[in-house]
Amino acid sequence: MGHPLDDVTPLTWTPATFADVEAIHALSTAIYYLDEPAERWAREDVEESFARMEDDVQQCVFVGRDGESVVALIWNNFTDYPGDRVRLVGAVHPAYRHQAIGRKMFAWQRRAAWQFWQRDNGDRPLTMLAFTDEKLSGRRRLYLHGGMREARWFIDMHCQFSDMGDQVDQAIALELPGVRVVPFGSEHVEATRDCHNEAFGSAWNSKPIDEVGWAESIARGQSRPEWSWVALADDGRVVGYALSARYGDEDVEGWTDRLGVRPEWRGRGLARILLARSLDSFRNSGLEGGGLGVDSHNGGGMELYRSLGYEATDTMIQYECTAPQDLAD
Repeated sequence: MGHPLDDVTPLTWTPATFADVEAIHALSTAIYYLDEPAERWAREDVEESFARMEDDVQQCVFVGRDGESVVALIWNNFTDYPGDRVRLVGAVHPAYRHQAIGRKMFAWQRRAAWQFWQRDNGDRPLTMLAFTDEKLSGRRRLYLHGGMREARWFIDMHCQFSDMGDQVDQAIALELPGVRVVPFGSEHVEATRDCHNEAFGSAWNSKPIDEVGWAESIARGQSRPEWSWVALADDGRVVGYALSARYGDEDVEGWTDRLGVRPEWRGRGLARILLARSLDSFRNSGLEGGGLGVDSHNGGGMELYRSLGYEATDTMIQYECTAPQDLAD
């Protein structure tokens, strides 16, 4: 039996397998050259996501082929978005975009995600998420036409060490009574999770991260514990952290993935010190600069980041809809 999209697109569709990882990465690379998106996948990103999904790969990831070539992708990512959420990922090779494949893919994708969710959750509402760069107007129209709405904006900020003065060194030299900043180690994993959940407990739409999800995020291939730092109070409690990563096959900058401070320690410059420590780690590793993402609901951090030499570059928009009510055609 063929796939439903076989009848409405010029492609042949099958569930993805681990054997498709290289082809999926090649598809994403072709898209990068044209779209220049802020978010990029390394081959190991795809491999690790498939490994986490296990048997769900063939239920949630589908590839569209023209002959032997993978030229389109549908990915309903439940694994990395726990709770009542799924991220809808779709991709079409630039050479095939004139054939109106995207809308047909997206319509089927939403229904498929809902059906997969219903197997274990019945009609309990499911929040569907999709992300795109602000500059990609075609994809933005696709999501809006598909019944999604703009919910959040994420601003990517970058700094180049060659353009910076002594802001980082000055921040590193700061000392705060009652706290010391030390390299992140395995002994800090759980205490840092506790700090993170408290730091973001009141943030808009934030949910606590459990032990398993946190441990997986630390262990993934992009994570760089050696560039990460924690702040310890005199009683040994973790009161702040800066966790780093490196994305892309040839990325020349370090990325501050998570930065947080417990509420009672805010306003003292601790986040500045932690971020400066991370930047110093990037610099000492021979990288050219650093990057981080800013949630529009946490715009207060912009002043801090700019003071350390960061400048805003790309903007990502998060779209949302809720099944089943938003699935009506």
